Amino acid sequence: MALGEERAAGAPEDGAEDEVLARGSALEAFGESAETRALLGRLREVLGDRAAREGALERFRVIMDKYQEQPHLLDPHLEWMMNLLLDIVQDKTSPADLIHLAFKFLYIITKVRGYKTFLRLFPHEVANVQPVLDMFTNQNPRDHETWETRYMLLLWLSVTCLIPFDFSRLDGNLLTQPGQTRMSIMDRILQIAEAYLVVSDKARDAAAVLVSKFVTRPDVKQKKMAGFLDWSLHTLARSSFQTIEGVIAMDGTLQALAQIFKHGKREDCLPYAATVLKCLEGCNLPDSNQTLLRKLGVKLVQRLGLTFLKPRVAKWRYQRGCRSLAANLQPRLQGPEGSQMPAETADCDSDGDYDVPEDVESVIEQLLVGLKDQDTIVRWSAAKGIGRMAARLPRELADDVVGSVLDCFSFQETDNAWHGGCLALAELGRRGLLLPSRLEDVVPVILKALTYEEKRGSCSVGTNVRDAACYVCWAFARAYEPRELQPFVAAISSALVIATVFDRNINCRRAASAAFQENVGRQGTFPHGIDILTAADYFAVGNRANCFLVISMFIAGFPEYTQPMIDHLVAMKINHWDGVIRELSAKALHNLAQRAPEYSATHVLPCLLSKTQSLDLHTRHGAVLACAELARGLYRLAVQEDRPVADYLDDAAVRGLKQIHQQLYDRQLYRGLGGELMRQAVCVLIENLSLSKMPFRGDVVIDGWQWLIDDTLRNLHLISSHSRQQVKEAAVSALAALCCEYYVLDGGQADPVKQEELLQQYLADLQSPEEMARCGFSLALGTLPRVLLQGRLQQVRAPGHWVCGRGEGNRVLSGAPSARSWDGRVCRGCVQVWPRDVAVPSGGRAVAPSPAWTAGVRGTGQTAEDHSGAPGLLLGNTWTALRHRGPARHWSWFPALGRRTERGQLALGEMPAEMTWGSGRPGHLSSQYSRWPGRCSACGPHITAFQVLAGLGAVTTICPKDVSFAESRRDALKAISRVCQTVGVRAGGAPDEVVCEENVSQIYRTLLGCLRDYTTDSRGDVGAWVREAAMTSLRDLTLLLGREQPELLEASICQQVMCCVAQQASEKIDRVRAHAARVFMTLLHCEGAPLPHVPHRGQLEELFPRSDVASVNWNAPSQAFPRITRLLGLPAYRYHVLLGLAVSVGGLTESTVRYSTQSLFEYMKGIQNDPQALEGFGGTLLQLFEDNLLNDRVSVPLLKMLDQMLANGCFDLFTAEQDHPFGVKLLALCKEETRKSKDVQKLRSGIAVFCGMVQFPGDVRRKVLLQLCLLLCHPFPVIRKSTASQVYEMLLTYGDFLADGVLEEVMAVLGATAWDAELPVVRAQRNHLCDLLGVPRPQLVPKPGTG
Repeated sequence: MALGEERAAGAPEDGAEDEVLARGSALEAFGESAETRALLGRLREVLGDRAAREGALERFRVIMDKYQEQPHLLDPHLEWMMNLLLDIVQDKTSPADLIHLAFKFLYIITKVRGYKTFLRLFPHEVANVQPVLDMFTNQNPRDHETWETRYMLLLWLSVTCLIPFDFSRLDGNLLTQPGQTRMSIMDRILQIAEAYLVVSDKARDAAAVLVSKFVTRPDVKQKKMAGFLDWSLHTLARSSFQTIEGVIAMDGTLQALAQIFKHGKREDCLPYAATVLKCLEGCNLPDSNQTLLRKLGVKLVQRLGLTFLKPRVAKWRYQRGCRSLAANLQPRLQGPEGSQMPAETADCDSDGDYDVPEDVESVIEQLLVGLKDQDTIVRWSAAKGIGRMAARLPRELADDVVGSVLDCFSFQETDNAWHGGCLALAELGRRGLLLPSRLEDVVPVILKALTYEEKRGSCSVGTNVRDAACYVCWAFARAYEPRELQPFVAAISSALVIATVFDRNINCRRAASAAFQENVGRQGTFPHGIDILTAADYFAVGNRANCFLVISMFIAGFPEYTQPMIDHLVAMKINHWDGVIRELSAKALHNLAQRAPEYSATHVLPCLLSKTQSLDLHTRHGAVLACAELARGLYRLAVQEDRPVADYLDDAAVRGLKQIHQQLYDRQLYRGLGGELMRQAVCVLIENLSLSKMPFRGDVVIDGWQWLIDDTLRNLHLISSHSRQQVKEAAVSALAALCCEYYVLDGGQADPVKQEELLQQYLADLQSPEEMARCGFSLALGTLPRVLLQGRLQQVRAPGHWVCGRGEGNRVLSGAPSARSWDGRVCRGCVQVWPRDVAVPSGGRAVAPSPAWTAGVRGTGQTAEDHSGAPGLLLGNTWTALRHRGPARHWSWFPALGRRTERGQLALGEMPAEMTWGSGRPGHLSSQYSRWPGRCSACGPHITAFQVLAGLGAVTTICPKDVSFAESRRDALKAISRVCQTVGVRAGGAPDEVVCEENVSQIYRTLLGCLRDYTTDSRGDVGAWVREAAMTSLRDLTLLLGREQPELLEASICQQVMCCVAQQASEKIDRVRAHAARVFMTLLHCEGAPLPHVPHRGQLEELFPRSDVASVNWNAPSQAFPRITRLLGLPAYRYHVLLGLAVSVGGLTESTVRYSTQSLFEYMKGIQNDPQALEGFGGTLLQLFEDNLLNDRVSVPLLKMLDQMLANGCFDLFTAEQDHPFGVKLLALCKEETRKSKDVQKLRSGIAVFCGMVQFPGDVRRKVLLQLCLLLCHPFPVIRKSTASQVYEMLLTYGDFLADGVLEEVMAVLGATAWDAELPVVRAQRNHLCDLLGVPRPQLVPKPGTG
């Protein structure tokens, strides 16, 4: 495979772009010929119907627009299309609207093909002149609806002006009556042209074309040219570009003048050129803010300059002998003897007798000013003018022009001047006007332009300059013989390669690749040209990461390019304003170090080390990143070559790398606006130096690195939101590498001191009041290596053992407390753990726990106290007895568990909800507690029990104070998954070291519990982040267990996982639904052995074949819901899928509601004739409603779904039975849900359900009608009105249970009553309705406490 086909990680989807480009020229012929003919043939028919007329016009426009890229395909069909339309125009019976419509179609064709090609097809006989002129009499220049007609007529008239007859012959007798003279055709045409040159529509452009054709005629120029030019100059003089009218008039006039001096003969225009130039200078067009006026001014100036100079081919210009690519390559294949290098022609004999007018200098000056214009089209026009003028100048003057152009390339000039100068040099070189003797001056300038970039605020300018410099290189490849460019090949080829792979802008990279390709083909002297082009083709350079990391590595394999590429990265890209470029450059240096290790170590690294202390933030940041990547690259190379790293990194380099952190810290460069950049860079440095196994073990720099990582994670909330994630990931990655290298002893064991410090600190920081700190330390725990997690995954102690909390590695002291551990104050930080059913010794007496004691501890707010007066704590299924002798002040520890009472007891009624991990009940603590901080007066240090899983699990629990900490819960879930992957699974293993039988169910409870996180805040459903992370963790853990220890997967857990993921796959958020569907499919079709205990596996594999994994777009509701609703037929999944569907069907997003509703109704349609299936569905639906009573997130959309199901007849089988249990239960649930509710949305949805339940006959119907009557007197007027409206609609649909007369009276009362009136008025009408409907009148219930 060619290198250009490779893609770096994270590359965008270039395939889509390639396909579009490949299909861009796929048209081979005008395929809509028959449709177009039919469309044009029925214009008369559609004229009267405005909709049909506009539809035909739009359809024709769509057909023509397809050929904008390939308009030449229309050429064989232009004639018959024009004839069909002109037949309508020339038909005297055609109404004016039809003629206007025909001209609209003609304009669409002209827009696609261009008027120059279209002009020759107009009829241009003598007989056409008068009819076309007559058509102008019916035109209104102010009618903006018919401007296409005037535009096409002016173009048609310009063609008729080319007839080879004097217009005076067409006038006949101009005397119509005595004393009256008819206007001549010549005057009429000129009058029309002048009138339309100052209109505001596109007819102005056509009028300029007309003038150029008309005024330059031999018979007209003698009589009318001077007058028209005089009119034009007066128009320019009295117009101002400060007003709209002035801009319009100047635009038309300048177009006309430019066209005249372009198409007119030199001898005819020369007498007027100086006058026009003087008038143009007085207009001060360069000061105008109108781009078009400045462009037209430059265009007119160059036309005037060409008029001053005689047309001639400069004999002194450089001429390349062979322009054909094939012929150019042929002599080189035969050998150097067969090539002919024509020498530069220096014949200037004719220059001596050629006088250059003085006005030419003014023209050149204005063109040079135009090269510096702020708009590209003006600079481009000026560059072409420079090239055309230089071609008619003597050699010396042309060389002066080249020197003036080179003056644009000064760093005092703006990027506009550099761009205009590049365009001018390209034009001069392409025309052979830049002699080889000038290349020594030009090439260095172009090399600078290839890397030109100036920072402006938060971005930069210079992209257009680099692109134009590539165009110059492309033009030079075509203009010069290889011999002329041979001295510059190395510099040009290296510069183009650098621009191809390292330019930030995709257009510049592609332009450089095209220029390199042209030089390879035309010059044939670029080293390794074909090989490089194969790798760096048009599509390969489209991806920036691929260029920096893949293509550059390939090209650097050629020694001619290696060092220039490295030097460019160090000099230009390491200090780039774009942080992404700095990071890519550092990674590129990592790769290129393998191509030039000696140069990188001896020259590049010292240079980078000196830049790490730069005052410029970007330079400092890029240098630190580059040092990190370069050191890592040299280390990898040393390992590959089995050489000591000291061969590449000497002591000075290692010392310089070690000092970077301390130097930045001493200068306080971790603070302020640039602090976050430097923190991220130094974290990358820490990671790479740790992976490079730098000899820093035991060095003080390790403590400095650890401080930086901890401080960064602790203060993430102070970092800007756009870079917070990147800094966090860098710090976590640095911690992982640091721990693996420097906190693991030679024997593979963890350093116990560091292990204790890290876990103690990180577990404490998990309860930080800052959410970002929790995120950082959660991920930090998740990234710790296995050796640091061993023995700390889950705390397990034998009954009756005393756990010492005094920095002795939590060693267990067997037996009763001795004098050395119980000194009369508290204890020395010891905790005794007893099973619940074991009596706790108290002063030599056995004390049995009482049920009342247990109940008090479980959250009733009572104080737990054993018979000796010492408080005890019930932790899950264990007693923890805390003994003390001495004053109560020593009970100042365990503040998270309770408060100190006057008797020195701990009240446990205030246990926070976050201490519920493992049991799921507030106030009920598991024995797998994470960290209970406290100090006793004897021990001093914190008494801790380290439990990583419990600490992370506590972060995932929602508490009132941190309910919005969704990001910390998400990251804690990621950390739990990573910890499980790190420690692995083993049946029968120790729960404090691996995932095993004792802790796997607890982990699953945590992950499954997070799938119920539906927290919302101002950012929206932030709980979706948690649910996505929970699903990802469930997938990873389940696949890990299924792959290594499937016996640990219990059937109940596997069913919960599949069902909960299926629920998420049926909910309303597209992103979450798609992620859940992918997780579901991954678990169903996992690689290797299938997961055990998947409910209904066989049916699932039929409903969701493996091909759906890649073919279905789960983001699209139209594709996802028809598949997900199939799970309703599987009893194990029905409840959860229906729960997700309820939220989707009752949601707000139109597409989600539509497709979820359609899919649900399709399923219901399939079970309408199956009573058993319908009963099962109804029972699940009622159970779902009952479980989510007063849970507005579910109940409100569920009511909306019930309304639609009732309206759609989904329960018709139940409505056929009197007082069906489904209707009875549903009514009770709806009443309970809406009772005392003040939520208008919920009440309206409930009203709709009540109205739908009128279909249930019997007592259910009577109770429903009573409920609706109650709502007719609701305190909220909007609810009363809504109820009346919906009851009215209900009676129209289901009112057959009432007699005709009663129904009419009920509907009359509903329609005539103002339900938003005062309640006494409304209540009377409501009571009347109760009588009519046969339900008892509701009675007012007095409020409690009223007399």
